[in-house]
Amino acid sequence: MKIDPEKIGIKVKNPEFKIELKRANIRQNLVTGLIALTPIFITIYILIFLLNLVGGSLGGLLAIFPGLGSLPKSALTLIAVFLVFLLTYVMGVLTRSFVGAKILSYSENLLTRLPVVRKIYIASKQLTNALFSLSLIHI
Repeated sequence: MKIDPEKIGIKVKNPEFKIELKRANIRQNLVTGLIALTPIFITIYILIFLLNLVGGSLGGLLAIFPGLGSLPKSALTLIAVFLVFLLTYVMGVLTRSFVGAKILSYSENLLTRLPVVRKIYIASKQLTNALFSLSLIHI
């Protein structure tokens, strides 16, 4: 919000005051822009990071299969992202069924018994639960 004292009927005799107001408006606009752009840049950065991670690890793994090694890296990345999406969907379907829930419970039990893995798994599970519980509140 720009503040112009002359528009609201205040006469300003000191020209330095006008300069200070303009500096304050510039500062406010820069801070507001920074606040607006930061989540966008962080989201883009994380998406690029995840695409490179999935494309790099699974793409390299897919390249050893016959016929896939000759595909360009971008195609392997696209296939890898599709496979991760498909795996996530299938895991969701299985977890919602009785058998899948039992398998997930058994897997969680196993992971929480391993000393080093337990700390990592519990922390990531708590983070996931917190993030998804917050997103469900806003939906």
